[in-house]
Amino acid sequence: MRLGNILAGSAFRLALIFLPLFLLVLLAAGAYIVRVTSDSIYTELRAQISEELILFRDIRLQEGTEALNDAVDALNRTSVPDQRLIGLFQPDGTLIAGNVDALPPFQGWGTISLPTHAGPGMTTFYGTTRHLGGVTIFISRATKYLTNTEAALVRTLIAAGIAVVATVLAIAVIISRQSQTKLDRVAGIFDRVASGDLAVRLPKGRGTDQIDRISSRINEHLDRLSILVEGTRNTIIAIAHDLKSPLNRASVALQQATSPSKAAGEREHYLAEVQDELANLSAVFDTILRISRIEASQDRSGFTHFLASALVRDVVETYQPVIEDAGQRLELTAEAPETAEIFADRRMLMQMMANLIENASRYAGDKALITVSVSAGLDGYVTIGVADTGPGIPEEKREDVLRSFHRLSPGGHDGGAGLGLALVNAIANRHRAHLALADNRPGLRVTVTFPPPPLA
Repeated sequence: MRLGNILAGSAFRLALIFLPLFLLVLLAAGAYIVRVTSDSIYTELRAQISEELILFRDIRLQEGTEALNDAVDALNRTSVPDQRLIGLFQPDGTLIAGNVDALPPFQGWGTISLPTHAGPGMTTFYGTTRHLGGVTIFISRATKYLTNTEAALVRTLIAAGIAVVATVLAIAVIISRQSQTKLDRVAGIFDRVASGDLAVRLPKGRGTDQIDRISSRINEHLDRLSILVEGTRNTIIAIAHDLKSPLNRASVALQQATSPSKAAGEREHYLAEVQDELANLSAVFDTILRISRIEASQDRSGFTHFLASALVRDVVETYQPVIEDAGQRLELTAEAPETAEIFADRRMLMQMMANLIENASRYAGDKALITVSVSAGLDGYVTIGVADTGPGIPEEKREDVLRSFHRLSPGGHDGGAGLGLALVNAIANRHRAHLALADNRPGLRVTVTFPPPPLA
């Protein structure tokens, strides 16, 4: 795996974007912590020095100046070098007692830097200068440990920042590498699909990130793609199989028609057969194209509101003479209220009913009864049904007959192309209607339930 792909990953790029913001927040928080710590230490120093100052004031008031001098000398002798400065001065600035050479140039609280006794460098002291009667006292403490504490805090914050930055970058690299691995796997799957392997699927990981969820969706789409491709393959095979016989028959008839040994009447007969076969082929292709257009189109410009009962009556009246000539009966058994409307493409619905009636007539047999019904529910749904008294369709095969070129008679001797119910199914789906095949006891009952029409 190329390092450039990992560093270009979204996780790593997000880490680079947010790290400066994190460092800025860390810097602000560190400065605040150092400031609060410094203020706290200075407050503690002031409290300690103030307590000593109160003690010396009490000694001066109760025991006099000589006792104050002795106390300053005693404190000076017990002090650690470079840790404390104390001095008692006359009004003219002359040192009376203590370890500081001169009176500091400030009154009240302040800082002073003096050479370090133990080596080169300067030591900073923080203290106060106060008047005690006729003398002036200076008391201070070294700020060395305060400086050391601040430096230690700064070093700790810098180390924490470096550790956090390194950790974030390492985690970002790991996450980016995992994401890149998943993306490479997805790309590999697409390469295999492009090469024709439709059975391949992305492994189902335990993660719940976006790539895992997308992988699940990709698998779902690949499942549907496999079904569509398999259906297309089966359709192509079925078309090739179904068209082979009529083409062969047309070819044989054409050879007979062009044979010199045939009489003129026989030639005309064979030419008529060729025309019939070619007309059937043309009708099959027209139906295939019609199904494809219906399934692919989402245009609803041809949809209108019309009365369901009026449409059904028109179709029944048109087909009754045709069905009677075939030795069968066609009846309208139930009607919806005259106000029951359907929002649909009227021509498509007439084609759908024509296919259902012709299908029933073709397979129901002699003297069969074909009934057409239309009903409306209180919820606005309208159902159109066509039933016959023929042999029906076994329950396990009802889903299959809705596919193109699927027939119950595998030899194709029933006179159909296996497209009638497929076209009905396409029209139902186009109208978001529910198509159902059921047992008519005896025969088959087909119902198409349309949703309530939208407000006009």
